[in-house]
Amino acid sequence: MSTTSCFTSNIEEFLMPQDWIFSPLIELYNTFMSVGGDVQNVLSNSQLDVVRNVLRWIYVVETCRPVMLEGVSVTLRISRIMCTFLTGNEMFLDHSVHKYLAGLLRTYTQSSLLKKIDFSQDIPGLPSFYDLFTCLVQQFEAVSFGDTVFACYLLLPLQQRFDIKYRKAIWLEYTGVLRTLSLPLNQLMLPMEMFLDPEETNVELLRLYYQSLLSGKLQPKWSPVLYLIAVHHVNRFIYTQDKIHQKLKNAMIKELHRSSNEELKQHMVYYMKTDLSKPFGMTLYETLPDIRQMYMNNILQ
Repeated sequence: MSTTSCFTSNIEEFLMPQDWIFSPLIELYNTFMSVGGDVQNVLSNSQLDVVRNVLRWIYVVETCRPVMLEGVSVTLRISRIMCTFLTGNEMFLDHSVHKYLAGLLRTYTQSSLLKKIDFSQDIPGLPSFYDLFTCLVQQFEAVSFGDTVFACYLLLPLQQRFDIKYRKAIWLEYTGVLRTLSLPLNQLMLPMEMFLDPEETNVELLRLYYQSLLSGKLQPKWSPVLYLIAVHHVNRFIYTQDKIHQKLKNAMIKELHRSSNEELKQHMVYYMKTDLSKPFGMTLYETLPDIRQMYMNNILQ
């Protein structure tokens, strides 16, 4: 069949939606959501085969003929794939499904595609991407068992360049993720710098990072990725000597100094930079630079 035969008389009109390749996933998702998870929490063998085959076909197209999907935004593609996690509860743990979900994520997080993701785009069939994200968070807490591939998909909207509402959802509303997102640093499929740069400036979020660390709600043995993110941003904030929010910085440093958590104090005070090959994913100063030491002494005296 020639390409032109797929068009109507108007070259801008298609006989099928541009993301038709994802349609079976959407149909299954809609079926599952319409009856509710309590009624249908497991897909039939035939439905599972549909998911396997659709993901296999999408993966082949993405890796062998990516030009076929150039007209479909990366954001839309990822959103459709994310629906897989909301269909059939633990279905994503099926060996074949899991394998293709991981392979597709590696494709979408290549630098050329990663920079094209924009979660502020309108997604056909969704009131907003935020609604899909919160459903994913709830599903992750309920059935993920800390799965690393699911965790990486969940982390995508938490990159610093995206709307802060996604980060606040995790740190303010769905704090159970701080305990369950147990993704090891060496299995993170996204560049760590995407979560660190630019440095966080929102004071409310920085307070949440700090309180989660100090209270013990966030620990490196439970969630090493989120722990590293929080330490990085709080460290950069307390050492920024711009006199903005200085009272808050002083209070944080004094409270940290009184803490009995020596490991956390070491990380927060002596953090230098990220290095995923090091313990906890960070390089620490052996001794503080003079300017930082003077700064700390002035606050603690």
